[in-house]
Amino acid sequence: MSFRQNDTYTDLITKDQTAGLPLFQNNIKTSFLPPWIWDGSKIKAEVYNSLANHLSRKRLSVLIAFIELGGEATDNEIKDKLGWPINWVTGRRNELVKMGLIIPKMVYNRKRNISVQIKKEGRYGAPNGLWRVNFEKVREI
Repeated sequence: MSFRQNDTYTDLITKDQTAGLPLFQNNIKTSFLPPWIWDGSKIKAEVYNSLANHLSRKRLSVLIAFIELGGEATDNEIKDKLGWPINWVTGRRNELVKMGLIIPKMVYNRKRNISVQIKKEGRYGAPNGLWRVNFEKVREI
């Protein structure tokens, strides 16, 4: 399917019935989660119990929110999911980073020869750092 640069809306609709429609995403992007942690609708009980034995309640809530959001999210996405103030989320996320359970999602910038954290546009247009679950470290717990 090819689109000309100056296609009209009618031309687009005849080529693609979904053109112009809003695109919705599922709240849980489970395709990125390893099968040992996710049973199709929720985190597996044995994984949850293992994590609950090693993490405080708030740290566990933040980690579970990351997992339920597909393994990667911004602080604001976690804040919205949990309904907490942002300083509660960033504090617990920082603690999980120090433990190695959450890591920044990075990309290599060849032009500058460095790795930089991937940013995602936030609600008000400001860039938000994207974080991801370090599933290798989670599995060690």
